[in-house]
Amino acid sequence: MSSATLALIRHGESTYAAEGRFQGRHDPPLTALGERQAALVAARLADRDAGTPLPLPTGPPLGVWHSPLRRAAQTALAVADAQAAPVPLHPTAGFTEIAQGEWEGQLLPDVKARWSSELEAWRRQPMQSHAPGGESLAEAGQRIRQARSPYRRWSCCR
Repeated sequence: MSSATLALIRHGESTYAAEGRFQGRHDPPLTALGERQAALVAARLADRDAGTPLPLPTGPPLGVWHSPLRRAAQTALAVADAQAAPVPLHPTAGFTEIAQGEWEGQLLPDVKARWSSELEAWRRQPMQSHAPGGESLAEAGQRIRQARSPYRRWSCCR
């Protein structure tokens, strides 16, 4: 059995995050700051043998699997492009952000005003609560496990 290393990277700041909006499945692009964040993490991952070592194998990864949403795809492309050798990108629908239903695209003050009890329940007990019309954490977890399962046998690095 071969071993693999998985590095999870959050996408850079999106225009929705900068505006204080709930994103969910909406597809805003990165801000200029988000592009800079993506470039910085990409450079750090590409130069992980120098300076402060990261607990990742040396050499380029076999691939970058990411949500097909623009903010994640932009970040994944930055990571892949920074590598010394070509790295394929794998947009994977199952890795898309949790659906936040009626909250998607809404500003936080508006969500607080319209769905105050639901928002409070979600913050206090996220495993038992979710946005109206949205996806529960259990549903999101199942979706992600299903999306990940075909890759369990793959090695991470060349």
